Amino acid sequence: MKLTTNRIIFAFNYLDADPLASAVCEQLGYEPANESHIWNDTGESELLDTLRDTAQYGADTGVSGFIYYCDTMKFATDNYKLIMRHIIELENETGAPLCKPGEGYRDSEEARSDTWLAWFALESVAQKFVSHFE
Repeated sequence: MKLTTNRIIFAFNYLDADPLASAVCEQLGYEPANESHIWNDTGESELLDTLRDTAQYGADTGVSGFIYYCDTMKFATDNYKLIMRHIIELENETGAPLCKPGEGYRDSEEARSDTWLAWFALESVAQKFVSHFE
């Protein structure tokens, strides 16, 4: 997707203002402070394309940096407080608790929880980011 000046300004402001968004972008392999990681010379944004695909299809389709348990566990552990703050904000906005992991899974409780937290962070950041570009 081509980025206009206003979209580029929003992208930098959002990434600067939201530490969870910055953490997600870094986990995806993009450095928010590096302009070339946000858009290329033709105004296309691989980051935005990745976030759009994630917002549309979900993290369970296989998003680089969020595929393997060792990655999701580290991300969830390193960003636990940011993720929980984001969950509480979303629950307050919607007025309903989120369905946490627990039902319908056969893998370990720990893996389920870490992966869920990491994917929640990725998907919620993707939804918020992409909503400003549609």
